[in-house]
Amino acid sequence: MKCHLIFFIFILFSIKCAADPISENEKKNESKVIWFRTADRTGEVAKIEWLCSEETKSKILLLGKSFSGLEIPFKSKFHAATLNSVSTGDKFIIKCGDGQDFSKNSMIGVIEDPSPKTLFLIGGIGDQLSPIAQVDAYSPTQNIWIPNITSVPTPRHSSVILNHLGKIYILGGRTTTTTTGIVESFDPKSNQWTRLSDMPVPLQGHTGVSLNGYIYLFGGSTTPDMTTGTLPPFSIYRFDATSGLGSWTTITIATPLLDRINSTSCVLGGSILLSGGRNPANGTTSVIQDSYSPGLNTTTLRDEADLITGRYGQGVACSDDYKLNPKRSLAIFIGGSSQTDLIQPPVAITPLATVEIFDPVPNTIAAGPSLPVALFAPGVYYESNQDLVYVTGGSTNVNVPTSDIYILRNPGSASSVWNKLNTSMPVRRFGHGIAAY
Repeated sequence: MKCHLIFFIFILFSIKCAADPISENEKKNESKVIWFRTADRTGEVAKIEWLCSEETKSKILLLGKSFSGLEIPFKSKFHAATLNSVSTGDKFIIKCGDGQDFSKNSMIGVIEDPSPKTLFLIGGIGDQLSPIAQVDAYSPTQNIWIPNITSVPTPRHSSVILNHLGKIYILGGRTTTTTTGIVESFDPKSNQWTRLSDMPVPLQGHTGVSLNGYIYLFGGSTTPDMTTGTLPPFSIYRFDATSGLGSWTTITIATPLLDRINSTSCVLGGSILLSGGRNPANGTTSVIQDSYSPGLNTTTLRDEADLITGRYGQGVACSDDYKLNPKRSLAIFIGGSSQTDLIQPPVAITPLATVEIFDPVPNTIAAGPSLPVALFAPGVYYESNQDLVYVTGGSTNVNVPTSDIYILRNPGSASSVWNKLNTSMPVRRFGHGIAAY
């Protein structure tokens, strides 16, 4: 009897051991594609972005073409790839996880025409010197406005407003009475707002970007008088919105970033460029630029070229589509104020009309074509398909918002000039943001 029992247990153990490799292989393929889009399209070149449910490798295959597919060898939730020799209507298939079986954990997409984008103007300060709830949408191709297309549930200014994984996010800012850490997202497809997990601390005057499936926040202050509260220079806040209400991680870096308020941020070549702003200790403006590498969790090894003029509250246009476009990767700084001030919103400004262009490859700053009018805290958007910069609103004097719109074509060209559009914003505002969808 003992011999039979031992033999039976041995057989069960052998079956379990044999099954383990299959179980492990299944685990490796658990990650699924949960979102994708044609992020950009220029002629026969298309940039595809997608999100996996888990951090994993992934693959993309252009169907019906002499193209063996492209493997993304590093593990991440967010992936992007550039496909060449594409035509409208071409199909591609994306797979998350290891293995060559595209029938599992995959999605099929279609190469789309470059769709005209709608610009959403969000937040900021209006004529009543209070945060604006009204969101206005502008169609550049039709030159028409859709006023009050929706309302921000928590009106604020001096917040971070950006596109992230197909939605528009508003993070932190200053309400009528307090600095807030509220995070809200807007889905233009469903016209729905969602309240997400609050930031670890309330912030205003901070800056942020969307990169590799995360939102990164830098700088800012917890109070309108920046001498009484500010974000430590060794901390960065990272938001993961891929599950539930999202989750926050506080990142501590070994090399400090300059502690500042109202700086700008750009993604250039996989690093995050932080530029200008004002010193929270005394309100003076900064010319310093610094870059943070999320992969290395440190500042970059080189010294980025200083701005020509110390400024804060400037708009920034980020051109980082060098793989899709023969133009260089550039950061274009527009307007702002050069005057020392410690309060948010400032009680004294010297608006700037000057424009500065940073080219990271030779690491140089050059003067660009000046605005027709000096502006503080305008909303800025860069349209990569047309190489076109939009500048909306801003303040011409302390707490005096405008409603004008200026455009600049081919901003990297020395012969480019600003043009004023024959349309105006439905609501005058400054300290707002623009998100395109």
